[in-house]
Amino acid sequence: MVLLLHNAECLNETLFASLPHARAVLEAWRADYNGVRPHSALANLTPEAFRARHIAVAASAGNGQNFNPGLYL
Repeated sequence: MVLLLHNAECLNETLFASLPHARAVLEAWRADYNGVRPHSALANLTPEAFRARHIAVAASAGNGQNFNPGLYL
């Protein structure tokens, strides 16, 4: 899983004082990674922006079919 590989970036540079501290730091890192950082594989968009664009484009296709983006963040 890509997220786990990139989590190593955070894990390698952080010394955690406790399990709750680790959870808080990793959640903040995940939110930053998914919401702020652009990804070259997603046309330099954040995953959230890419998902929103994908949904908008698919919904505007208007071919009468039900749309399920298949992306769950």
